[in-house]
Amino acid sequence: MLALTPPLFAAVAGIAFLGAFAQGVTGFGSALVAMPLLALIIGVRDAAALVALISLAVNVALLLPARHALPWRLVGPLLAGSVAGVPVGVLFLAGADPRLARALLGATLVAISAALLIERRPDAGTAGSSSAGSALAVGAIAGLIGGAFTTNGPVIALYAAGRGWGKRETHAAMQLYFFVSGIAIVALHGAGGITSRRVLLTALYSLPFLGAGSLAGWAVHRRVDEGRYRLLLRLSLLAAGAALLVTAARG
Repeated sequence: MLALTPPLFAAVAGIAFLGAFAQGVTGFGSALVAMPLLALIIGVRDAAALVALISLAVNVALLLPARHALPWRLVGPLLAGSVAGVPVGVLFLAGADPRLARALLGATLVAISAALLIERRPDAGTAGSSSAGSALAVGAIAGLIGGAFTTNGPVIALYAAGRGWGKRETHAAMQLYFFVSGIAIVALHGAGGITSRRVLLTALYSLPFLGAGSLAGWAVHRRVDEGRYRLLLRLSLLAAGAALLVTAARG
């Protein structure tokens, strides 16, 4: 069980700031930054519950600038697919052996890294084209990973890159998806007994650091042009995947 000592909280607060900053800049990344670091110090189960809570708080903050033009049309099919995936992921996390959870997390990250290596920017003629079936499938996979490990960011980011969405469109769509799916993940974590009282209190104490990280990241995001944003998105995905693979290997 999570025992929140001053040194541990200092570490958690720093991780929360870094995660919020990453999400503010690229539109995703709070879980990818926080999950491997927190898993090392508090374990996979508590880390997943805490990351779900702090990610949801970050999503709320980053949705505010785009609240008048939320891209429901783009995100709707992904959320529909996640309805099936999230409960399965949460059930796995609730009953899985920690060593098995780490092994499967590592395997998931290997698959994500492979997808990153072969991902290409779509041609102008194909950008934005996708079937409802593919969006549902991607949503189900993202929901499964999100429910189990709260690291569904790469799946959604890869999908957005494959559709050729613009910088502003991608950022808003990802925040909307993570906000709605995050509510479901947090609710199911609570119902499944994954989120303890101490995890909840830790998330509440982390709010000032999340706010500061989100503001700093959003300020950087506004100053990054379209080409650099796409490059930063890809580099962030690769770095996060590599970091998580190292963490899983140590487990």
